[in-house]
Amino acid sequence: MASTHPEAGHDNGAAHARGLDPESASATPWTDDARSGNPPLEQTSSEEALSSPAPNDPSASRWTSIVLPLRRVSRAVGNWIKGPQPPQIQKIRPFFPRLQSWPIRILNRYLPKRRQKITLLLAFYFCWLLTFVAILHHSAFANDLVGYGSPTQISCTASYW
Repeated sequence: MASTHPEAGHDNGAAHARGLDPESASATPWTDDARSGNPPLEQTSSEEALSSPAPNDPSASRWTSIVLPLRRVSRAVGNWIKGPQPPQIQKIRPFFPRLQSWPIRILNRYLPKRRQKITLLLAFYFCWLLTFVAILHHSAFANDLVGYGSPTQISCTASYW
């Protein structure tokens, strides 16, 4: 097949891969091809580039259903998660280091073994649970409220006014 295109010897394999006609395909899609008379294709902003992906890009087709503001927010969150560039080591300097480390030093002095610390933690949980249940039981089974009398059960259909 004889081509009338001035650059008939150039490879149009990329044009075939993009689904374009090799006769009308220019070297780059964003340049002005004086031979074809077509104006140059321009992308004016990054929003347009995000909103219209490449026509045959399989990875970009799944992102077209996500609205642009959501894509921007997800990109910003992703950049935030990556952290500062270059990475910086964060260090906390306490105001009163000796005073703030005192509970740990006391605990390590009197209960040096792991088993002792676990026993102390379980004892603390038991005391907290006992206190919680006592308060709950007292409030749920009150027999007489001073100045109001004994409470009555309220049903879903009860009306008091």
